Amino acid sequence: MKKTKLNTCILSLTLFMSLLFGMASCKEVESVIKAEPLPAPSGNYLEPGDIIVMNYTSDSIVQLDSNGVFKRTIYQATGNSVLLMALGWSSETNQLLFTTDGNDRVLGINAYTGKVSDVIVHTGLNGALRGVTELANGNIAVLESNALELFTPLGDGHQRETSGFPIANIINTGQGMASLSDGGFIISSRGSDQIRTYDEDGVQQSSVAGPAGATDGYFAIELDNGDIVGIWSGANDQVIEYDSSLTATGASYSNTTYLTNPRGVAQLQSGNIIVSDYSFNHLVEIDISDYSLVRIIGQGLSGPTHILVVPDY
Repeated sequence: MKKTKLNTCILSLTLFMSLLFGMASCKEVESVIKAEPLPAPSGNYLEPGDIIVMNYTSDSIVQLDSNGVFKRTIYQATGNSVLLMALGWSSETNQLLFTTDGNDRVLGINAYTGKVSDVIVHTGLNGALRGVTELANGNIAVLESNALELFTPLGDGHQRETSGFPIANIINTGQGMASLSDGGFIISSRGSDQIRTYDEDGVQQSSVAGPAGATDGYFAIELDNGDIVGIWSGANDQVIEYDSSLTATGASYSNTTYLTNPRGVAQLQSGNIIVSDYSFNHLVEIDISDYSLVRIIGQGLSGPTHILVVPDY
């Protein structure tokens, strides 16, 4: 009888210890699982910091990551009747904007899904659409070589503005356009060999001519600090920084070993700037602090022109 009770006690004790060990093991496994959760994917097609490049000779738009590593081709034009012309960004709709010549329209690529859709299709757009940008008030400005068209925000149906617009001869052979934080915009020209700033009504504010040996203005943007950087092409290709009134600050970059045909410029999230070279088929990163060469990225491009860094959205 005593032996039976002893065996029963031993069995109960064994079961109790097993239960405790099992519970401890479960807790240990549970703690390991909770300590290393899988990261949730963002799901965005275009990530902030991505570098978007328009390849003129291959009629494509490609996406590089923030380090300049190729991710994908996000648009490929087909046939010989349509040419890709300009890049821009819409903060209202979170879309990459781009223009096409031949069918003359503004299209958009949804930043979340990558879906391509028409944004502005209008009979008023019938020239070489060399610039597109969303202004601070939400209007979308489209540069047609010498003329400027203006369309209302999406919320107003992208109606063509007819009061004071279009401006028939705003500049000669404009090559690129970007918005300014004061509500205006900036246009670069290889016909009049100038970079000019305008207010939101298209009234010219400031102008600067190209340096000796590099007269064709291809693109200019406003930097985070409010200064403006412009690129000039010619016998002596240059990248020059100006203040907001287009007075040169003294900062510049010129080295034809790496940059011989600049066509586009953008500012990286790091603050540095990148410039596309149409002839060398690459991008040149320049240190914003002293305008020295940082590196060459995006090798293997095909006649890169306009470039854009996806903003935070």
